[in-house]
Amino acid sequence: MPPPTSRPIIWWPMTCSKQRTRAESRRSRRLPSNIRAMPSSPITAAGSPLAQLLPLSCSRINDVISLSPAGPPRPSSSVQRGAAVLCAGGMMLAGSGAASAQVTPPSQADISRERLALPPIETPKFDLRIQAPDRSAVPKAVDAIEFQLRDVVVEGVTAFSPEVVDGFFAGVKGKRVGLAAVREAAAALEERYREKSYFLTRVFIPPQQIDDETIKVTVIEGFIEDITVEGLDEGTRRAVKAALSPLLGHKPIDLPSLERQLLILNDIPGISGSSVLRQGTTLGGSSLIVTLDKAPNSYQLAINNGASRILGPWAYATNANFNRPFNLPGAFDLGLSAGGRDLQAVQTVSGRYSVAVGNSGLLASFGVLAARARPGGSVRPLNIVNNAISISARVRYPIIRGRALSLFAEAGLSVNRSNTDILGAPLIRDRTTDLDMGLSLQQNGWLNGSTSVSVSLFQGLQVLGAIGRTAPAPSTLNFNPAFTRLVYSIQRSQQLPDHFSAVIAFQGQYTGSKLLSGELISFGGSSIGRGYDPSAITGDRGYGGLAELRYDLPVTKSWIRNLQFYSFVDGGRTTSVATAVIQKSSQSIRSAGGGLRVYHPYGMIDFQLAYASRRLGGADDRANPRALISATFAY
Repeated sequence: MPPPTSRPIIWWPMTCSKQRTRAESRRSRRLPSNIRAMPSSPITAAGSPLAQLLPLSCSRINDVISLSPAGPPRPSSSVQRGAAVLCAGGMMLAGSGAASAQVTPPSQADISRERLALPPIETPKFDLRIQAPDRSAVPKAVDAIEFQLRDVVVEGVTAFSPEVVDGFFAGVKGKRVGLAAVREAAAALEERYREKSYFLTRVFIPPQQIDDETIKVTVIEGFIEDITVEGLDEGTRRAVKAALSPLLGHKPIDLPSLERQLLILNDIPGISGSSVLRQGTTLGGSSLIVTLDKAPNSYQLAINNGASRILGPWAYATNANFNRPFNLPGAFDLGLSAGGRDLQAVQTVSGRYSVAVGNSGLLASFGVLAARARPGGSVRPLNIVNNAISISARVRYPIIRGRALSLFAEAGLSVNRSNTDILGAPLIRDRTTDLDMGLSLQQNGWLNGSTSVSVSLFQGLQVLGAIGRTAPAPSTLNFNPAFTRLVYSIQRSQQLPDHFSAVIAFQGQYTGSKLLSGELISFGGSSIGRGYDPSAITGDRGYGGLAELRYDLPVTKSWIRNLQFYSFVDGGRTTSVATAVIQKSSQSIRSAGGGLRVYHPYGMIDFQLAYASRRLGGADDRANPRALISATFAY
């Protein structure tokens, strides 16, 4: 039994009476803690970036399918005043307590986990045209000529060993054959080049006099002999040409190598381009002509009613992407969002600058996000104010980059600050510094679908002002400032017959440490736990999943591009790690529902009905099932 303390306990949500039932007490203790800025980003099951409501790609930590981490009930050392009982706005402040006395603002209002991510990885694509002369037709009369063939001499091969090449012509040697049989063997060798992605290689039989029962076969292994870059300024053209220079002298040139360099070019912020391969001046050579354009600036507007009553339910956001703001390759993103009564419950502003570094595809970004939350609803009388800021620097490098398969390595450092006051007095003062490293994989086309996998390792560092165990007002007592946590996710989008498709997603976090609120995982909201408020349950570790079945109905109207009917089931479970004074605890949620997405030329509107398997209760609980609407517009 822990020793008594005079520090007060704030109970949510529940009554203005000193008398409470056991059920109410248990329910109030289960309620999670933290103050969240706004709901998880509303997305389609396929993860459309147009549906993001948060500024930029301002995602939760380790956001891959727009799942957002959050936090469980945790102790606080703040508000050290004498015992008192206060009834206001449906809450009770009680003066009797324990050493683990808790001040537990509602988790649906937490903004401490907001972070800025790198720009999202887009579906691999590039504009490449190949201009090649037509092959000369061979008269059928020539193919019909037969002759005794002793040997075949193949010239120009460097990609395969002589033993491999001889195997293609073994069936025609030492026999009386027609030219057609030799041509078929040569075509088979060329097909092997194609299978190995040597798409510019040609194998043919040149005009010749057959002497000594020997025939010659010529292989022209294609290569890129020169690169020309057109458009934009001289500095950009020089940088792009340097990025493409690894293609020169690569003989024979293969499609994955060309794809990688063109996709890396496509990934450079602020520019777009098209490419043409033309016949060069030397035998087997091709010229690559790249035409550059400035990518147009883009703007997005978003609105939804998925927030909790504490911070909404309506939330609004606008994002702007400015390409080449300094007349150099790069992009600046600015995001603004607000929600709640008079747009005062939550306000967020963020900015991020992204730029390519070097010529190998390395992308770097620097961003700042600032947020302020003043929760309403039943907790409005407490005058809770949460201010948070996150400064982050991130890099991403393409280990493999192709249309079918891409593998990225990513790393980042973020410095985070979160202050919470209640009734004008300091309650929480969190300071963290996080280093993270991870891998993300994208696969497209296998079994007519796409797969995304991400694994990241986060490490807490006690540098740049991060607090230690003895800090006076952390969001969690007995937290581990040198935590290590593993975050993982996988998502599969699968095309099915008859306009059907499906999405399955899974995400989780594992750690053995007690974490501050900014490092926690949460479920609830538009990604997993759609029948609940954002961050309905939180924990140091947890896992959750989503399955969605969709039916697309193409529409020929100019103002509607597609109608998508869908149904879903989802669920999540979180666990709060035990400490010396707090036992291990777990929470879980499940929900199901369906809806209609209307895709129009400027974005998407989503109408959804979501049913929670059980209600968590509370003065600010929304109706069950809940009717949700989200809309995004891009221009």
